[in-house]
Amino acid sequence: VVYWHQFGGAQLDAMTQLVTTFNETNEYGITVEPIAQGNYGDIANLMNAGIISGELPNLVAGFGNNAASYFADGAAVDLTPFFDSAAWGLGDMADDFRSDLLSFNTLPTGELVAFPHQTSAQVLAYNQTLLTELGFDAPPADLAAFREQACAAAAYTGANGEDVQGFPITTDPSLFESFVSSQGGQIFDGEAYLFDSEIVTTVFQLYADLYAEGCGYIPAERFAEQADFARGLNPFFATSTAGFTFVVQGFVDSGYVADWSVTTFPHAEGTETLQVFIPSIILVGGTPEEQVASWLFLKSLVSAEAGALWSSSTGYFSASRAGAASLTDADAFGAPQIFPYFEAASAKLNDATVAIYSGPSIAAQNAVRGFISEAIAAVTSNGVAVEEAVATLQAQATEALAGS
Repeated sequence: VVYWHQFGGAQLDAMTQLVTTFNETNEYGITVEPIAQGNYGDIANLMNAGIISGELPNLVAGFGNNAASYFADGAAVDLTPFFDSAAWGLGDMADDFRSDLLSFNTLPTGELVAFPHQTSAQVLAYNQTLLTELGFDAPPADLAAFREQACAAAAYTGANGEDVQGFPITTDPSLFESFVSSQGGQIFDGEAYLFDSEIVTTVFQLYADLYAEGCGYIPAERFAEQADFARGLNPFFATSTAGFTFVVQGFVDSGYVADWSVTTFPHAEGTETLQVFIPSIILVGGTPEEQVASWLFLKSLVSAEAGALWSSSTGYFSASRAGAASLTDADAFGAPQIFPYFEAASAKLNDATVAIYSGPSIAAQNAVRGFISEAIAAVTSNGVAVEEAVATLQAQATEALAGS
């Protein structure tokens, strides 16, 4: 089984261990050959070339929208029959598996096109030490408090004369979607894009107002907002849970000490939401025997033991509930310095009152994400009216969907 993946560092070490264990212990003589192929963009380019040449792996890393594109080209397999199989299905692991993740990798036409063996989440990291200095006893729970705290930070000068800023505005489309979903909105309803909705317009107006009023700023370079946070120069910023190690290291490098934690985005009443990212594995054809062999490897990744190893080694949430439950304290966690933040995010992920959101798993989403970034730049640094930017985005998204 040839598996193209994107892992490096601790993730590569953990996956190598899981592959080795599977190769040495599976009863069928299956051998998985993992091959690092760069980042997700590199892999997508290789896949698109392979679809033309016919030289494809058995398994490949990707997100739901990648899988949707490959499926449309006849190069991804519907996993539903494997889950439903009496012979090869999850069996005793079915109740432990996070089946709630499957809907995010399922096409509108019903095909399950990617296997969700891990997840991360987008959270709001907040500096409670700074917020206390500003007169706030908790991070913002709604947009009104969010505006107030961001503006208070932007008007604040630290004890050592440092110029504190407000909320870092990036053109990250996932950040935008987190704001929209946390207000009870959506950008896609299964059939059409909904950028001309009231909630989406409200979020764009938030971006525009924060920038115009000096309560938000555009980071100088990629990840500058993370470095600013670790120096006490902004009150909160958006991060993936997979980035906790970098945030912790930022505090070490800066020497700044703060009481910080993570929470969900400011939300409307009853719409607290956590956006999850689901880096998945896609089954890419092959003979029936190769497909079953590939599936058996996928299944091995969500055992309780594999799940615990993956989470403790990488900081990603596994698809095994038992695996996550076994990591109950820092001593059981392979990266104890990030355990408190992993635990805080995990509590939100497993809170029944918090909705789970993930971006649309459709081929058009690849292009639409770029259009969202352009619209964010338009309403902030380019000074375009929100109504105009929304109308342009809606037209672009509708055209991309029609052409996909």
